[in-house]
Amino acid sequence: MATGVVQAILDKQPWLDTVSDAVQPAVKSIFKSGGETGKVVEDFLNGVWLGHPLHPVITDVPIGAWTISEVMDLFSIAQGSDKTLDAAADITLGLGIVAAVGAAVTGIADWSDSHGPQRRMGIAHALLNVAGLSLNVSSWALRRGGGSRGLARTLSLGGYTLNALAAYVAGELVYNLGMAVNRQAWVEGPDKFKDIAAVDDLEQGKMVKFDLDNEPIVLLQHEDGIHAFAGTCPHFGCGLWEGKLEGHTLTCQCHGSQFDVS
Repeated sequence: MATGVVQAILDKQPWLDTVSDAVQPAVKSIFKSGGETGKVVEDFLNGVWLGHPLHPVITDVPIGAWTISEVMDLFSIAQGSDKTLDAAADITLGLGIVAAVGAAVTGIADWSDSHGPQRRMGIAHALLNVAGLSLNVSSWALRRGGGSRGLARTLSLGGYTLNALAAYVAGELVYNLGMAVNRQAWVEGPDKFKDIAAVDDLEQGKMVKFDLDNEPIVLLQHEDGIHAFAGTCPHFGCGLWEGKLEGHTLTCQCHGSQFDVS
């Protein structure tokens, strides 16, 4: 896939990797230090219970709330500063700030497993959102403290612009780089039975990788028979034949995804 404009720009920003090198291990250590509880929390934030990432679900809330806030501000300006509209703008701005915290936490959990261009673009997305959120918090503080309404509106507009830019980067991250996309979504098996290997090519209890129509297939001669399964982990595309096998449970070596080989 051709490199997009956003990726081309970010690839020339080595400082993003420096920031990632400092932040990512710290995030992973937080989850690991919690032991089994930390794993449960990480799975919850990743959306394992939901069946797909939780982060994009939550991001709709702050984006929607801040959009309403901007619309209310515009209507208030048109009305010559309407107190009712100002109050509505303040409430939705605050709601968006609260929801943004949840979006940030789930996003960081997803990003902590990324690498390469995905990690670089992910940290850029996060930094833009942090900058936008900071402006929105400043705007909300001014509004609640009775400060300049004009300055507060300018700050929230700036925040909204940065958050919109961050959302665009997120689109590049998902649709151009495949972040949080099932790596097996478009993989289909052959229409007819095909020979891959002879039984003599297999070793008891050892996974062996073969290629079938340019797709990795893993064969395993187990005590209860021969098992065959796709060799690509749907999480981040790692080779499952390099994972750890315990009984029927195969654990991917990259991020700990587990599969039943039977």
